[in-house]
Amino acid sequence: MGSNGKACSPYTLSSIGIDASITEMIRDILRGQPGLFVITGQPGTGKTTMLFSIVREAANMGIPISLVLEEEYAEIFNFPQEWAVHLEGDTVDSWTTDLNTVFGVPHLGVVVELDSISSKCGFESAVRILEEAKNGRWIFTTLETPLVGIDITYYLQGLGFSAQEVVASLSGIVSLILTPGLCRECREQVGADIGDTRLIYPDAEEAGLVWKEVGCDKCDQKGIKERCPPVAVVQVDDEVRRIIEVYLRDGVMEQLPADKHISMFASARKMVQEGIIGIETFKRIVLKNPLLRGHHLLELEQHRANRIKDMFGRFVAHHIVESLTSYEDIEKIVNGDNRKVTCLFCDIRGFTPYAEGIPPVELFRLLNAHFGMIIDIVFEHEGTIDKFIGDSVMVVFGAPLPQEDQELRAVRCAIGIQREIAEVNTRRTGAAPTHVGISINTGEVAAGCLGNDRRMDYTVLGDTVNTASRLEEIAEAGQIVIGATTASAVDGAVDMRELGTFELKGKKEPLKVFEVLYRESGS
Repeated sequence: MGSNGKACSPYTLSSIGIDASITEMIRDILRGQPGLFVITGQPGTGKTTMLFSIVREAANMGIPISLVLEEEYAEIFNFPQEWAVHLEGDTVDSWTTDLNTVFGVPHLGVVVELDSISSKCGFESAVRILEEAKNGRWIFTTLETPLVGIDITYYLQGLGFSAQEVVASLSGIVSLILTPGLCRECREQVGADIGDTRLIYPDAEEAGLVWKEVGCDKCDQKGIKERCPPVAVVQVDDEVRRIIEVYLRDGVMEQLPADKHISMFASARKMVQEGIIGIETFKRIVLKNPLLRGHHLLELEQHRANRIKDMFGRFVAHHIVESLTSYEDIEKIVNGDNRKVTCLFCDIRGFTPYAEGIPPVELFRLLNAHFGMIIDIVFEHEGTIDKFIGDSVMVVFGAPLPQEDQELRAVRCAIGIQREIAEVNTRRTGAAPTHVGISINTGEVAAGCLGNDRRMDYTVLGDTVNTASRLEEIAEAGQIVIGATTASAVDGAVDMRELGTFELKGKKEPLKVFEVLYRESGS
């Protein structure tokens, strides 16, 4: 046994076509906590070549290496002389003796094959290998499976390991497939439709260019030549272990941190962007692979959820955003539809002359504190912040998600604001008290997102909004005035009185107006 004395293998990560971002993530894994580093793939995908390229990288980073492998590897790979190479036959004693030898040396990185160890030496030897990994030894191994990324944790469980053993031992996962590469002699960038463009550039707003197979004499008119490996990488640390635990326990896949995960789909997509793989190969090999397609669909769902969170996170409470990510009619919400809503306007009374006498910095400090308090109360009642207009704020109930009790929510929100402002005034010393007038109106509007990819806001438009704004002009300090439709919806649930009919600017007919009666806190 021992070193076989042959010249070292020529395989490195760069020589087998692994790009810089994947190489750097592999190095990050090797810089981290030692443990089980698994390379997975189906037969003929090059996982063993990847294994020894990663092991060479580990050796270059100062990790001493020992191999306990079958004899056939000596005929395929030339190992560096400084590696302790143990080439095994079919006897269990040989495997067991050499495993005992290498595990007796601390800080030694060991290259084995879990599949072979389990079949030749029994499951107990395989468990011992995971135990060594859990206790801080590098174990580099391959697994023959079509599963990629953290899905291979299910495969490890299928071998008989417990979820706890799998989670505690893992430090890194690399999975690969092989796809035909583009012929460099005839490849072309061609115009694609928006569907194909978004396969490769998910954020594209319009159709663009993609690399495509063409065909020439050098590739027998196929447009493809050498094979290339799209790769998935997962760096397993405490954060990722928690995600794996949830995945194995509940079957729920959380989004992996971007700095610790490169998906197979993202890797293949980048190869299309760089002209290494053609769009037709991508659709035929990658997109139609059942496992990879599942990852793609998950990626699309996560992309959709992130888009919704970016768009609505500023307007509504966090749990409402989470509800929006799974809402079936989200495209209707974004693109616009007609719906019944209740609009609330809240304006500081006497603020303009007050603002003229204080420095701008102080003015903004006061406004931010004021609006911060209002936002908290609005979110408590699950309202949507539509916009700020100077010292006024517009709030919507019933959009973007429907609310059967939207009118009552709006009125209770208004009462909460008035009570909180009254409470703040009692604590304020040496400064003038703040008073607001609030108006509420219910009716049909057009609701949707306005803008473009550089700036987009969710808003509601229509006569209902205009009427609510006009009602706000007649609301006195400390008063809550509401339209007839709102009043009818909350009748019996809140105290109110009719103020009479008012002629509002822009309205042909006088409108009946009501006042909400409430008691200030502690009064």
